[in-house]
Amino acid sequence: MSEAEDLVQETFLRLTRETRAGRSPAQVRAWLYQVAANLAVSRSRRRSTALRWLGRYGPAEHLSSIGGSPEAGLISRERSAEIEKALAGLAAD
Repeated sequence: MSEAEDLVQETFLRLTRETRAGRSPAQVRAWLYQVAANLAVSRSRRRSTALRWLGRYGPAEHLSSIGGSPEAGLISRERSAEIEKALAGLAAD
């Protein structure tokens, strides 16, 4: 649910920026739907790219250097959380 809320918030922030810049869309409702759809597609693409990257270079690579210690799971979760946090902070562009 929070992802949907984030997308709606970003959509309305973009509308605010466009309006303040003097570029108000003629069809606001259609513009909002299009921007929200584009943001959802972009987020999905970023997520699939990140998952592919993690599958290729992520956990398996750094876990082998850490070993099978009890800390390995914790370090893995922390790293994954940091990567997800960084990816979520990236702009759609």
